[in-house]
Amino acid sequence: MNTQESAAAHGTEQARHERAIRFGLVLATFLFAFAVQSQFFAYTNSLRGDAAYHRGGAETMLNGHLQGEGPLPGLLSYYGGLYPLTLAAGIRILGVSFDGLLSVVSWFATLALPAALVLLARRVWPERPLEQGILVLVGTVGSSLALDARVEWINSFLPSGANIWPLYPRDVAVVLLVLALGVAMGGESLRRYAAVGLLAGVAVATQAQVGLLTVVAVAVWAFVQTGWEHRRDAFPRALVAVGVAAAASAWWWVPRVAAVIKDRPLLLQSYPKGAGLSIATILSGFGVTGVLALIGFVVLSRAS
Repeated sequence: MNTQESAAAHGTEQARHERAIRFGLVLATFLFAFAVQSQFFAYTNSLRGDAAYHRGGAETMLNGHLQGEGPLPGLLSYYGGLYPLTLAAGIRILGVSFDGLLSVVSWFATLALPAALVLLARRVWPERPLEQGILVLVGTVGSSLALDARVEWINSFLPSGANIWPLYPRDVAVVLLVLALGVAMGGESLRRYAAVGLLAGVAVATQAQVGLLTVVAVAVWAFVQTGWEHRRDAFPRALVAVGVAAAASAWWWVPRVAAVIKDRPLLLQSYPKGAGLSIATILSGFGVTGVLALIGFVVLSRAS
């Protein structure tokens, strides 16, 4: 066997090993998400906190208020949208409780983030299976390495913090953000960006903050994908994505914008027990994931 044949055989064997490692990492990630991040299939009929607010919104939707109502009659729900609407439909069709349905749905929802990350990883590194597996693993379980309880779960700095039972609107929107980026990276056609805009619109109608971030992210990617020197070619794709997103979510945001214009803005104070932003909380919030990111940045800088 000559040198070239030997190198080719070695490369084939290495690729086989990396694909095997990717399979193991992805499988372990899905098992971890389904078992551990579902709190070992937790079930309750007495969810509290934000879930109680969404339960109330879902019940008002069952009574004919499409936008949902807040704690006071006639007060437009701050969230509303597809999260309580979908659960309200499930309650009516299945004849089960809100808390019970949300408990079970949340078990399987833990699989959505790693599945979206598989797509994104393949778009980012199509020929590098090891990197794909690492992204899926770290992207799903990274928040579990946080060092401060105040920046875990709901207050997590990382997308992986949105993968813990029970499922909330932000958790759905984060998955849609990852999925939208993965789809956008697959090509430059207007039809693809219309689909991306639809995903972004669903995200907006589920959780506005992450939904708007999704719209901005896919619009920016349209320019990154084309390159700044050909930015004029990116405008149609960005406009299609933003336009479809705005149209698909108009049923949610138009009534709320109208309410703000009519009744003036209602300022919401931040949760007083939040971690706040400081060097200590940022370091603890990113935990080992942040350390890995710094190491990766140094390696990438040296390689370039």
